[in-house]
Amino acid sequence: MMARELHPQGIKPELDALRALARIWSQRQTGVLRSPHMRGEARLIEGRAARPQDRTWIVQSAYVGAVELHPCTVLPVPGLDLLPELWACALALANPSAVLGVLDASLVERSAARRVGELPLSAATRRLLAQDRRPNQDLRVLCQVSDIAPEAVAQEISAMVALGMFRLRRAAGRSHRQPLHTVTPAQPGEARHTQALRTRLEREWGLLRDADDWTVVGVSPNMDAVVIRRACERMLTRYQAVGDHRDMPEDVRELARAIHDRVERAVGEIQAGRALTAGQRQLHQDPVAEGRRRLAAGDYANAARCFTLARQQGESALNVALLGWALYNDSGRPHAARTERGLELLGLAESMGGHAHDVQLLRARADLAEGDLVRAWTRLDRILDSDPENRDVRVLLTDVRQRLGR
Repeated sequence: MMARELHPQGIKPELDALRALARIWSQRQTGVLRSPHMRGEARLIEGRAARPQDRTWIVQSAYVGAVELHPCTVLPVPGLDLLPELWACALALANPSAVLGVLDASLVERSAARRVGELPLSAATRRLLAQDRRPNQDLRVLCQVSDIAPEAVAQEISAMVALGMFRLRRAAGRSHRQPLHTVTPAQPGEARHTQALRTRLEREWGLLRDADDWTVVGVSPNMDAVVIRRACERMLTRYQAVGDHRDMPEDVRELARAIHDRVERAVGEIQAGRALTAGQRQLHQDPVAEGRRRLAAGDYANAARCFTLARQQGESALNVALLGWALYNDSGRPHAARTERGLELLGLAESMGGHAHDVQLLRARADLAEGDLVRAWTRLDRILDSDPENRDVRVLLTDVRQRLGR
């Protein structure tokens, strides 16, 4: 299956695009897929993507929309199955509550339903589909004869409807059918729906409040520019309607407005080119902590970048010493240059009044690496006088004494 970042959180696929792709897949069509909203194209061979990059393009087109297949001759290759990705899109569009609201509708097969056996369906859904579906026999009856709770199959039925494999049709005289591919807004007087909406918004606010800008919008920086733009537009409108809905309880409207404001800030940062990923934000918030983490992992090159940023944010003896130690150990640099620059910065840190234990310990480690055991012993002994419980110092001092034969 493709990497999950191709299915961004908080963004719904385009229904028409998904159904077009599902039809191409179910009919095993061959040709070139294009979209006026995306650069490039994708090759399909009997309903399968010809290459990994084609499958990536196809998944992104499900979120962008307006896909068209141009039949042509394509060199025969085994191809890559699209079903896992189509099913992931269908589940993202699923609306189980809408299915539960139309249990008096009958399940009607469409042409794509001939491929339903290939879907990764639960045993309960398969048992329901295996029943004799007579005309006007509604879902409630099917669930009863199958001994299945409607809640157990509602999501997968909704996903199959989104794929265009089935439709739900009510008998004449019953109230009109409610679309299954849209999220049903809370209606006045429907406390259960309002509470469900409140719960969903609270969960989303908890996820988005402290998330980085890219996570808020639900895309990654390396995605297509059109996909990013469409994601920004969708997220801005997603919460606007709830926030402006005057029949909603005030706390629900406040939640929706808070999320909308957070999304608006994230979109502004992305459009201005200032948006940071989670890793970049962590680096800018606390470059010293991130640099220490990199040091512990032996990633000296990136640790040096962290400590360079720390110096830009505020010069201190410790920042200079940490940068010097990272450069000293960065094997990606020429040995003479990194040694000279590392020792120079460690000396500068000491001259800045860096007699703190952390700075002196780094200088002692450099003395050891340079083979200056006496100077290392002097520094470590000085630290131990004021901090006798310092375990790192004791370990290094034991090593120095053994190497000096004392």
